[in-house]
Amino acid sequence: MTEESPARSGPERLESERPGTVTLSIPAEPRHAATARVVAASLAADLGFDVDDIDDLRLGVNEAVAVVLDTPATADRTATHDRNGDHGTGTLDITFTIEGTRIGIEISRPGSSADVEFDELADRILSAVVDHHSHTAGVVRLAKSLRDAG
Repeated sequence: MTEESPARSGPERLESERPGTVTLSIPAEPRHAATARVVAASLAADLGFDVDDIDDLRLGVNEAVAVVLDTPATADRTATHDRNGDHGTGTLDITFTIEGTRIGIEISRPGSSADVEFDELADRILSAVVDHHSHTAGVVRLAKSLRDAG
């Protein structure tokens, strides 16, 4: 007969059961940003973030997705067209990495040769809602950590 371990709750349970990395690939269209926001909120809730911090993270993800979508897909700042003459949208790759009680998020547009730039408003919003944000080589990075409950 095997002995079952007692039920665990709180951060101890979350620490042992949370995934390390979640990767998401979505169409590079504003209407699909909701998918990224839902995944971010779900992971933050699993870590024990409070409602305000979950909302902040969702807002940060939404702003970062908007910044990447507003960046032309090519370095020469011209849109690409498919054979039907439509603007090609491509995809966004979003990677959520869980390290302890911290969520790291990377958002990029595969094949894009244009660097992402934050305008002043985007920079102010991201500074207010996440612990860290940066951009290099066409990738936007965000990080938010669980605050101490005490």
